[in-house]
Amino acid sequence: MNNFFTSLANKAHDFFFPTFDQAELTPLQIRATTLAFYSIIISSIVAAPINIYRDFVAGNMVIVVATTLYLVLILLGFTLILFKRSLDLVRLCFVMAVISLMVGLIVDFGGTRGFGFFYFLAGYSVFYYVIGFKGAILIPVLFFGGFLIRSRFGGLNPLSVLNDPEARTSFLIVSGVASVLGVFSVLYQHIVVGSLYKAAYVDELTGLPNRRKVEQVLAQKLQKSQTHGSGFSVMGIKLTHFSRINSCQGSRFADEILARVGARLGELCGRDDFVARYSGTVFLIITDSTELAELVKAGNKALASARESIVLDGQAIALEAGLTITRFPNDCQDLETLLSNIQTGFARMREQHGMVSFYDEERHHAEMERYSMIEELRQAIPRGEFSLVYQPKLRLDDGMMSGAELLIRWKNARFGNVPPSVFIPLAEESGLILDISRWVVLTGFAAIQSVQAAGAKTVHAINLSPKDLSDPGFVVFLKELLVACPINTSQVEFEITEGVLIDGNPVTQQTLDFIREAGFRLALDDFGTGYSSLSYLHQLRADNLKIDRGFIMQLSESNPNPPVVDAIISLAMSLGLDITAEGVETAFQQTYLSARGCTFGQGYLYAMPLSQDEYVLLLKGNGRLRE
Repeated sequence: MNNFFTSLANKAHDFFFPTFDQAELTPLQIRATTLAFYSIIISSIVAAPINIYRDFVAGNMVIVVATTLYLVLILLGFTLILFKRSLDLVRLCFVMAVISLMVGLIVDFGGTRGFGFFYFLAGYSVFYYVIGFKGAILIPVLFFGGFLIRSRFGGLNPLSVLNDPEARTSFLIVSGVASVLGVFSVLYQHIVVGSLYKAAYVDELTGLPNRRKVEQVLAQKLQKSQTHGSGFSVMGIKLTHFSRINSCQGSRFADEILARVGARLGELCGRDDFVARYSGTVFLIITDSTELAELVKAGNKALASARESIVLDGQAIALEAGLTITRFPNDCQDLETLLSNIQTGFARMREQHGMVSFYDEERHHAEMERYSMIEELRQAIPRGEFSLVYQPKLRLDDGMMSGAELLIRWKNARFGNVPPSVFIPLAEESGLILDISRWVVLTGFAAIQSVQAAGAKTVHAINLSPKDLSDPGFVVFLKELLVACPINTSQVEFEITEGVLIDGNPVTQQTLDFIREAGFRLALDDFGTGYSSLSYLHQLRADNLKIDRGFIMQLSESNPNPPVVDAIISLAMSLGLDITAEGVETAFQQTYLSARGCTFGQGYLYAMPLSQDEYVLLLKGNGRLRE
């Protein structure tokens, strides 16, 4: 029952207090304006019929006609409030009503007894909200002037109190004072409202509308577009790499540049466009155009303006920017999604730097799925969704198993079995790779410890991310783990990529030094796909060189002499390194690699990735993967 009355009250509120399509007014002004309308409507409905009747009986037809027209226009305005919801039309009705009543009162000199003037003076307090700033200033002046002129002529009703010269003089004084106070009241209200509006809706730095105003304007445009079936577009302009200006030149310098960019965009856009500073280095342009060709042209123009160099304190500052566009209703149906589209477009500007790009619905869904997957990935360890599988590796000379590479797998309730090629890059990007790698090492060490206890002389490989090696806490983690789970470190091989030394991070070098000193083996994974520099190879001092599966796949009877594979094998042999070929799938590949002196092979030719139980069972056998 309470919900019913609450819902009923909300509907009644929305009906009697509509949201007017008026961008230059704040919600508070609109509410005050609506209340002012209702105060005049209610007082007019009560007083006007009584006065019309009295004046009709007294035979004052001029004031009867004026008051009747006034009442009709007021009621028309009331109807427009409820159903048309157009503030401009409502104000027009009230302005015409006020003028009608004012003319009637002046001509008839206040009605039968002259008291009609007092009704009019009482309206000065709300005229600012009802008929606007200019009207609220002019009406008191015109009314007082009209009263002065009309008082020069006779013809007053015999019953009018203004027949008494003293009373007429007193009313003249009262009317003059009321007019002056009315004008100053309107000026004061206008100044206060303007100050409040500026504080709430104007960006102090650029003088452009701010984020709050943008959201208000967009909400109004959405409502209008949904009602009339029209569309509009939002262009987002983001200054990129702006932090370097802030850090090198100082905040005052950066603020001045933002102010100038804002001024440029404001001058560039047409009178029907809305330009605002949405956030730090982000500007928005709202336009009624939805044609792609027009938007591209306008976007390039705005982008060129934003990127134009600015000379400040004798320095020419080159600016970098990107621009993205989303359209309503093509790309979305609500305000939140509309603004989200702009943010999505900014995220893509890394790929389309300095270009005008349009929002892509399919790409947005992919970004949302990616975001959701990262959130699921955060809970994967607590939920126990990770597992390890073992990709066996064998010696090519005798076919005996030499160990396995430990590979992580993720099975999620929402996304199912997610391949490492999908979730590992997400983990690296989001910083989750550190926790995931430690889980793999911890779980892997426990498994390796049980295998070593069974007496198997095998080497197990664990992949490490460059982020693991650059993490100062990783060495501490390994030290503590070796105490809690002692294993033969020579039977553990950490696989890394050659790019780990590219950035010259000293922490990475310290981590690699500890790994070697602790007796772990090092394998250089995916060799040949990165920098393949001899200097890096020398720095890493690896034990094993792994040939990427992409090169092995090219090895076939139709391509029996791949120069890259031969070069990598020759290089590794000259440096005294073991060589592991990844992705061996055919007998020809195996024969070729074995003949060239490749040490190990792993791939589907020998076995698919195995569970721990399957792997242990294989180890307990003869350890031979091929006969």
